[in-house]
Amino acid sequence: MGYDSVQFRFIAGAYYMKRNYWLIAGVILAIGLSGASLAIQIKKKPPKFQKYYETASAMDVRWAHFDIGAIQAVMSFRNGIGVPFVVGFSDDGKKLLVRVVVSSSQMPKDFEEGKHALLLAAGGDARLGFKSGFGDDPNLDFDKDVLVEFLDFDKRAEGKGQRAIIATYENGQLKFR
Repeated sequence: MGYDSVQFRFIAGAYYMKRNYWLIAGVILAIGLSGASLAIQIKKKPPKFQKYYETASAMDVRWAHFDIGAIQAVMSFRNGIGVPFVVGFSDDGKKLLVRVVVSSSQMPKDFEEGKHALLLAAGGDARLGFKSGFGDDPNLDFDKDVLVEFLDFDKRAEGKGQRAIIATYENGQLKFR
């Protein structure tokens, strides 16, 4: 292998390397632009409840669960309706999910009286709980930001599962299932 052969390989390698630099620069530019585009798409408005996300110690959570459990155990069903409690967030993550356990066997038998009792639980008890927890936040509205589900304890005991939700209160309206 002579000197000319080595020189040719060096010149040919430099030519291909120069061409590869443009290719590499183009790939890096394309990745950068797609990353910037993705970052713009991902940047969404944070959920309304975002500012309330904080870390809590395990003991804080246990104390809160103890307090809630004790209150629910002491409170008897009023017209077959229990105490509202927060479960988490709705499936879309936009609404606070509140459940109220009801006992259809203890509820008023008249439809209008039962409807009034459910409205009182959602519009009264759950709304009061919401006000005590989030009342100072002008960006939150109970009717728009809370979903109340009424879970029938009797149907749940029969193993009906999701069908045990007999009504929902959302956007200021009570809807039966």
